[in-house]
Order: sequence, then structure tokens, then C-alpha cells
Amino acid sequence: MPGGKLIAPKELFGKVQDMALGEKQEFTDMDNGWVWLSERNVQVGGQYFILSFGFFYGVLRMVHMLIGSRPYSLESLGLEDWSEEEQLERARYYHEWLDSQVGPQREFPWGNIWSGYDAQSKGSSIIIRY
Repeated sequence: MPGGKLIAPKELFGKVQDMALGEKQEFTDMDNGWVWLSERNVQVGGQYFILSFGFFYGVLRMVHMLIGSRPYSLESLGLEDWSEEEQLERARYYHEWLDSQVGPQREFPWGNIWSGYDAQSKGSSIIIRY
């Protein structure tokens, strides 16, 4: 993470919120115990991330990641140019990126990592579950 910040499994909401990792924070309370904190344009090296942290009753349980080579719009996700072919290519990139960062393993004692295309949401992402 930027500045050597580390986010541990089961981190508390307030600690992650106070890190202010990106250019813009957005909150979504699902009114069922889940709260999402999204950080746009978290820059690591030459890449930009959208990180969406899922907290269940204040404890980090999930992270959704999008990775791009240029900054994301602060107003929208740019879905006006959406194509399934582009999302499938993005899924392949995410899989390769994970291989380069953590190797081929996706199951760990603390949880798992998934990358791919989800036809229901019509998007590709990396998902870390604790």
C-alpha cells in the first residue's frame, strides 16, 4: 500500500477509513451489518486502484480491487465504454497480476483470493475474502 501502509485481515473500519488511501472515499451502508468503504485512485507504483473494503459489523471481511494504468474518473466508473470482451481481457490481466504478486496459490489459512469476470455484475475484479 502507499507509504508502506498495511491493512490486515479483520482490520477495523475506523483504522482503514483514517488511512485515506485514495483521492476520494465513498461509503455505502447496506443496512444489514455490511458497510462498504471505496477508495478511488490509490496509486501504487505506476498503477491506479479502486479498493472497495467490505466490513461486516465494523470488521474487514472482503476487499474488491480494480486495477488500471491511468487514474479512474472520480465521478463514474466509465461504463459508457463497457464491453464484455474488454472485461474478459481485464480478468486475464488480473489473473496474471495476481500470479506475479502472490504466485498461483489462491487459498490461504486466512481466506482466499479470486479474480475473474462476473457475468451477473458485468465486471471483472479481484476479490479477497477473509
